[in-house]
Amino acid sequence: LDGQAVSTEETPFARCLRGDVYQNYDVMISVGIDVQLFISCSGAPLLADDGSIDGAVVVIRDVTEYKRHDAVRDEFVAVAAHELRAPLAAVKGYTDLLVRRILQDANGTERDRKGIMMLSRQIEHLVQLVDNLLNVSRLDSGQLELHLTRVDLVGLIEASVERISLGDANHNFVFNGPSKLEIICDQLRVQQVFTNLLSNAARYSAAHTRITVELWVERCANEQSLLRGMSDETCVVVAVRDEGVGMSPEIQAKVFDRYYRANTATATSGLGLGVYLSREIVVRHGGHIWLESAPGQGTSFYVMLPVSPIGSL
Repeated sequence: LDGQAVSTEETPFARCLRGDVYQNYDVMISVGIDVQLFISCSGAPLLADDGSIDGAVVVIRDVTEYKRHDAVRDEFVAVAAHELRAPLAAVKGYTDLLVRRILQDANGTERDRKGIMMLSRQIEHLVQLVDNLLNVSRLDSGQLELHLTRVDLVGLIEASVERISLGDANHNFVFNGPSKLEIICDQLRVQQVFTNLLSNAARYSAAHTRITVELWVERCANEQSLLRGMSDETCVVVAVRDEGVGMSPEIQAKVFDRYYRANTATATSGLGLGVYLSREIVVRHGGHIWLESAPGQGTSFYVMLPVSPIGSL
């Protein structure tokens, strides 16, 4: 559903007849004037005894109503995010002022300091939620632009770790990597990626466990770089590892979906947008994001970014 016409070779049956096996292949069909139907297809080829393709099975579901409901929800999300942004900025500004005053007050009590820091953490959480909502709106409208500059990725990650750790005294955050590494990226967007991944790691792992961030450089080996004919391109890989509950294969298959939240005992908040947005931002940088996990064995998210994206500075 990218707005492009589906070629004959990409129709559901044609894909099966050339050997493709697929699920949830969404297609929009125009019926008359201003009438649109949405179908979701899953299909597989039928093989003869000699292994040749003898036919195809395609299951087609009408998902028009689901798409309409999604459109209404996304419109509400966009309006709500924009309406929340201004008052939240004012609340955050006054909260930051209170934090500075109370922490500098020699007569302030420990109860006051703990209370204002708790308030500050919750405000930061709200800011992150609203930022994610706004970014979803920008994605849908095609307005999520990248402003590429030369950035010290190590400093960016350390700032993200510091931001999350200040609001989370229950986890031990560890960073392993070089002292400095510059890449060309959108600093704000990439910082959002690591803030989201670190927040998720804290949310889905028990208190007093370790969250580790590792960074290294290697040759790019993702589909994006190969398609650009740049298999020798240098990429940086960042791993965010937790010691949390882990994910089953069923959850892993859905974790990058918009609004998806895993139902676990440790997950208490979130909109299910952080990982989805992280993938969109990474892909727009010509990178790749994936995960490794197993139930009870924690989760590792990997982000691969080209040091110099195509068309960059």
